Amino acid sequence: MQTPHEAMGHAPGLGTTDVPPETDLEKAAQRVRDLEQQAIELHELAQRYNKEGRFQDAQAAYARMHELEDAASALSTRVGCVACVLGERGGAGGQGEQPSLCSLDPDVLLPYQHLHPLPPFMQHSPQQQQQQQPLLQPTPQLLEAPASGAPAAAPDRHTEGPGIGPASDWLAARCVGSVVGSLLGDAAAMGVHWVYDTGLLEQLEAERSGGRSSQIAAAVTPTAGPTPSAAAAPPPLAPLDHPLHFGLEFQDPPRSPFYAYPPGANSPYGEQTRVLLRCLAEGGGLHCGGYAAAFEGAFGPASGFSGYRDVSTKAFLRNYARGLPPPLSGAADAQANCIARLAPLVAAFGAAAPPPLSPPSTPSPPPPSQPLQGAAAPSSSAPSSPSTCAPASSIGVLLEGRQVEEEGRQQQSQQEAEAETRGLLLRCVELATRVTQNSDAAVAWACIGAVVLEQVLLGASAEEAVRHAVQDLQSPQGRLAPSCGPLAPELASHLLRVLELRTTPVPEAVAVLGRNCHMPNALQTPLQVVLYTEHMASQLSSSSSADTRPSNDSNGSNGSSSTVCGGSGEGTSSSMQTELTSPSRGASLPPEAYVWGVRLAVREGGCCASRAAYVGACLGAMV
Repeated sequence: MQTPHEAMGHAPGLGTTDVPPETDLEKAAQRVRDLEQQAIELHELAQRYNKEGRFQDAQAAYARMHELEDAASALSTRVGCVACVLGERGGAGGQGEQPSLCSLDPDVLLPYQHLHPLPPFMQHSPQQQQQQQPLLQPTPQLLEAPASGAPAAAPDRHTEGPGIGPASDWLAARCVGSVVGSLLGDAAAMGVHWVYDTGLLEQLEAERSGGRSSQIAAAVTPTAGPTPSAAAAPPPLAPLDHPLHFGLEFQDPPRSPFYAYPPGANSPYGEQTRVLLRCLAEGGGLHCGGYAAAFEGAFGPASGFSGYRDVSTKAFLRNYARGLPPPLSGAADAQANCIARLAPLVAAFGAAAPPPLSPPSTPSPPPPSQPLQGAAAPSSSAPSSPSTCAPASSIGVLLEGRQVEEEGRQQQSQQEAEAETRGLLLRCVELATRVTQNSDAAVAWACIGAVVLEQVLLGASAEEAVRHAVQDLQSPQGRLAPSCGPLAPELASHLLRVLELRTTPVPEAVAVLGRNCHMPNALQTPLQVVLYTEHMASQLSSSSSADTRPSNDSNGSNGSSSTVCGGSGEGTSSSMQTELTSPSRGASLPPEAYVWGVRLAVREGGCCASRAAYVGACLGAMV
C-alpha cells in the first residue's frame, strides 16, 4: 500500500497537459492547475484514510492539502484566469470544466448581477391579501426574554392593516424557528466537528453521561416529603443512561482537530450561513454580486479572519482573486456547504406568494335611457334606427364579452405569476449555491434539500416532505426536474434509501450511509435523523400510557438498543399528542424533539456541524 509520505509527494507530471507551457505566465498558470489537482487528490486520500480509521494519516493528508491550496491561492493573484492564459476553451465552470471568461456567454452572468427581492408570504386563506413585509429583518428581541419572565413571543414580521391573518404569522414563526434552529444546531455540533474517531466520541460521551446521570437522578429521586424541586422535576422519558438525557452538544473544551473555536461559536458552516443571512436581510433579497463581495470580505486575506477556510471557501477566494465573477467564482465542489446554508434561503424565498394583480377594469354598460358618449341623441320626431345607435342591451353583451376576455387574460397572467413564484426558490438556491460551489451536483442536492425544508415550513411532516421530493424527482414535469436533470433518478434512489431507514436507530443508519462531508450521505444522514426523531416522537405519543416504549437510539458504543421505560405517570405529557396532530399548526413536534434530533446528529461525529445545521433547520420549524 502506498505510504502517506509517498501519496503526498510531488508526483511528476501530475495534472499536466500534453503541450508544455512556454511563457512565465503560462508556466505559473499550469502550476496553479497542478497544485489544485494535487490538493483534490489529497482530499480524496484523506477521506479514504478516515473511512479506514487511519486518523493520523488523514490529518497529515489534510494538512498537506491545505498547504497546496494556499500555494495555489497565492499564485492565482498573479495569473488571473487560468483557462484564458492556457488558451483553453473553458466555460461556465460546470462539472469537469475550468471556469473561463474568454468563451462564456455573457447572458449567463446577468441573473447574478441584479437583486432578487424577498417576496411576501403565501397566504393559506385565499381571501387574505399578501401585505407582509419581508421576513428577514433585524430582530434582536428574538433571543431576549421579556422583562416579565414570560416566554418570549415570536417577533411580529408584518405591518398593521387588513389582510394580515394568522396563517402568515404561523408561517413566519416556522421560518424564524428554522433559521435559529439551524444556527443553534451548528453551534451545538462545533465542539466535535470533524471528529471521525468513534472511540474518542465514545470516551467523551462516557465522561459526560456520568455527571449528567447523577444530576438527573438527584432531580427525580423521591424524597421523604414533597419539596419544590422534587415536585417540579419532570418525570424521566428514558433510563438515566439514555442519550435523551445527555449528548456531546457544546463540548467544552472543543475537540475539533481542524480548528480551535471557543465553546458556543458557530462552525465554519455556521459562519458562512451568517454571511448569507446578513446579505439577505440587509439587501432585501439576493444579489449574488453583493453576496460574493461580502463572502470575500468575511473570509478573504484582507478580512482579518483567523478561523478555518474549507475547500470550497479557498477555491472561491482563489477564483475571486482571479477576477472571476459569479458563477465562475464558485468552486468545482459538491460538499455539505450547499446543504448547511439552506435555512436563510428557504425562509426568504420559500412559500412565496405570487405578486398581486390588478382586477380587470372595463366600463359599465350605460343605462337603457342614456345614449353612448359621442352618439347622436334620438330625434323626438323619428324613431331610433339600428343603423344610427345600437341598443343598450347589445352594448351590454359586447362589454360582457370584453369582461370575459379580460378575466381570461388575468387568469393566464395569474397562472404565469404563480409558476414564476414556484420557481423563485429553486432559482435563488441555484444562484446562491453557484457563487461558492459552481457544480451541477451541488445545485441538485441544494435544491432537493430546499424543497424538503420548504414543505416542512408549509406544515408537512418530514416523511411527507421527503416523499414529495421523491415524486418531484421521478416526474419529468416535476419541480426539481430542471435543477437535477439526468441526475434525478439516482437522486430519487438516495432519498428512497433514507425512507427505508426512517425507523432505524441513528447510529446504525449512519454506519450504513456515512458520516463525512460528501454527497449523498451529507443530505441523507440529516434527513434520516429528522425522520427518526419524528418517528420517535410519534411512538412516544402513541404509547404514552404503555409500560414500555420503543428504543430511540443506541445507548452507547456497542450499538445495542435501550428500552425507554415509564408508566402512565411517567409518560409524555398530554400536550405531545396535540403537538403532533394539531391541524392549525401543521405537522409539529414537542419542543424536546429539537434537543433529541440535534443530539442524535451531533453524537455521530464526522461532518456533524452540517448535519446538525440541517436537522436544526427542519426541527426548529416543527417545534
